[in-house]
Amino acid sequence: MSILYSNAIISVRSGRMLNPDRIRRMIAANTVADAAKILFECGYNEQILTETPWATDKIIFSELERTLSEFRQLCKNDELVYCVMARFFYHNAAALYNNQVVENANGRSKDREATLAESLYPMDFEGISVELLRSLISKRSYNSLPEPLQVALAALDKMEAATPQVVEVEINRALFTDLFARLRRMRNRAITNYFVASLDIQNMRTFAKVKMQGGRPDGLFIEGGRASEVALMAIFERDPNYLRTALAGLGYDKLIDALCDGLYDADLTRFENLAGAFLVEMGRVDADDSFKLNMTFAWFIKKMEELRIVKIILMGKKFGRTKDELREELRGVL
Repeated sequence: MSILYSNAIISVRSGRMLNPDRIRRMIAANTVADAAKILFECGYNEQILTETPWATDKIIFSELERTLSEFRQLCKNDELVYCVMARFFYHNAAALYNNQVVENANGRSKDREATLAESLYPMDFEGISVELLRSLISKRSYNSLPEPLQVALAALDKMEAATPQVVEVEINRALFTDLFARLRRMRNRAITNYFVASLDIQNMRTFAKVKMQGGRPDGLFIEGGRASEVALMAIFERDPNYLRTALAGLGYDKLIDALCDGLYDADLTRFENLAGAFLVEMGRVDADDSFKLNMTFAWFIKKMEELRIVKIILMGKKFGRTKDELREELRGVL
């Protein structure tokens, strides 16, 4: 499949994505079913939307599975495909490891199994299925996993009581170690900048959540981004507004403003919306700039943000949130 053909397909797919008009119509819909019908226009699974419009996770996972399959087919860069798929694989590893810790302590339960199933991405990675990954983690047999993940899981095994947050951070630290090794081989400035920004946003999010929970971020910072640990410690050691000075010049001004507001209000909704929009903007394709992302990856970034928005709206409709509440939650998106 040629790059020209792939780009033509991406152009068609982009035209069917969730745009501001469709978002407004989904918010204005009176029921979950009415909101889900609008996703017909975006090519979502018609059978699932018709038969189970309230099954948000099923709708999201079905579309994610289709998106990942298309991305694998259309992307011409194997290293980039690895980087994209690795994020979902490492997420599954963290979810399965945390579940195994609880299972070892309390035994298996149907409710927890159901919750776990809803949190796992249905995908294979480098020949490793979700079922095989679960078996390897259960047996503590890590040799067939990516080396950074092997090291992280072995370190977690030695901890007396690794909390879910520690597990998530350690596995994410392994993920970015893996990603940055791949990115160095790719030598693509724009794609590297995207993942660096993703890491910075993740560190901001982690520190803000720990602050809101009344804790400390000891050992939770992941190296590799542009926002330093010293700067982010301003969240704990000084007035959060100091972040505006500590992180000046990194291009995150609007995100920092939203983060500071979120710390005061104990609500990171606006920060998450702006973070999603920021990453989408980083993926905007400029044909005259050879350092920009390729069209396939730019489309994929937009698709991930679309799925986040769809989940907010459908879950909101499902649990009776008003149209005004949804509009407020998606402020910064519309």
